[in-house]
Amino acid sequence: MNQHTVKAYGDELNQITAEVARMGGLAEAQVADSIDSVARRDVGLARAVIERDGKLDQLHRDIEKKAIRMIALRQPVASDLRRTYGAIKMASDLERTGDLASAARVLRGACRGELARHAGDARRPRQACVH
Repeated sequence: MNQHTVKAYGDELNQITAEVARMGGLAEAQVADSIDSVARRDVGLARAVIERDGKLDQLHRDIEKKAIRMIALRQPVASDLRRTYGAIKMASDLERTGDLASAARVLRGACRGELARHAGDARRPRQACVH
């Protein structure tokens, strides 16, 4: 880790990094729970996945806001700029991952449980939904 003459700047970088890591863990849990909800036809778990999506959305906004503020005020260069911009990109990708995990609600309604019957066969989900 780089040493910064301004300790607060280093702390801000570390805080953003920690928030992205936390967001990654939440997105991973969203995907796992989404798959489980479809495979087990667990409506309660599917609802929980959908409700938790808002938390990922809020984390994304918070990370983006902090990173943009840091770029504007601190004007980082080289590795610090790459790390800050990378946090914005990763947060965006993780937020999208959460959105896709929440897409189980669409599949659940459209397929009426048919997808879960074919969850083990990756070639059949589309055919299960098309009657």
